[in-house]
Amino acid sequence: MNLVNSSITSHSIFGEYHEHENQVTAAFLHVLNRGGEPLLRYILGMANELLPENEIKIGTQQFYGQKGTTNSVFDGVVSCSFNFTYIIESKLGSNALTQTQVDKYHDAMQDEDGKLFALTSDQTIPQTLHKGDVWLNWTMLVDALNDYESENNDEILKYLIEQFIVLLNNLGLYDEWEKRVIIVGGSFGEEVALKYGFYACQNNRFFKRAKYLAFAHRNRIENLFEIIGGPKNDSDISTEPDVPKGYFAEFEPHYKTDLRELFHLKKVRDLNIDNDSVDKNGRRCAYVQGQTYTTIDKILSAKYTSEL
Repeated sequence: MNLVNSSITSHSIFGEYHEHENQVTAAFLHVLNRGGEPLLRYILGMANELLPENEIKIGTQQFYGQKGTTNSVFDGVVSCSFNFTYIIESKLGSNALTQTQVDKYHDAMQDEDGKLFALTSDQTIPQTLHKGDVWLNWTMLVDALNDYESENNDEILKYLIEQFIVLLNNLGLYDEWEKRVIIVGGSFGEEVALKYGFYACQNNRFFKRAKYLAFAHRNRIENLFEIIGGPKNDSDISTEPDVPKGYFAEFEPHYKTDLRELFHLKKVRDLNIDNDSVDKNGRRCAYVQGQTYTTIDKILSAKYTSEL
């Protein structure tokens, strides 16, 4: 994967560059470096770009050219078509990719048989790109990364994706937080949310910004809550005015002051989603252990967790 001239592992994610475009590109390449070819395939699939097969193909009596000619049949062939070059160009504003820049890249790539992979803020594909160029905007890229992350258990990759999205948020390139739903595990938390309108978890737990929250337990997701306050770290819930005193009598009569992360919630609707998650052995397993994310559109239409 020929993406840059120097090894990306020699660069930090956020601190290496002062220019935002270079900063974002370096961070994205760190994510790709961890995810490797499967992640790149997934992202390019979002842009309807298919990588060549990477399997070695072995065959006999292979025809090349027109059948029937003297030299058109080989007794045996071993081949691999996995050979490609993508030049990544990041643009942080709309209509920022000029025709001069695009033409310059294509002139440079003539001997490399490469393609331009443009990441921009445009809502539609820039007209300056050549036929065959690859394009995604930042929202499409984040959607692809979120979907890929939800299907993989690589904690380092998950962290890199989360930090990359934080960087994009900070630069104003992406934040569709109003469509995001946090899904956490636990029946206790949902019972409290239904009765007292809050969710308190361990302090300083990282959550992506979201408008909604749901709980997965007993192989079901049954309620959707809107986040009307928080999350707020360093909360002593005994001093929070919106935490009813009746909560402590019912759920934590021996409460001792400890700091927690606090959400204030309002139920907005019922859900009817069954958990159909299975482990590698085909056995039923929990949908989520810590937290995961989906979108409001998906959770409102889903019947099974596999649709989230």
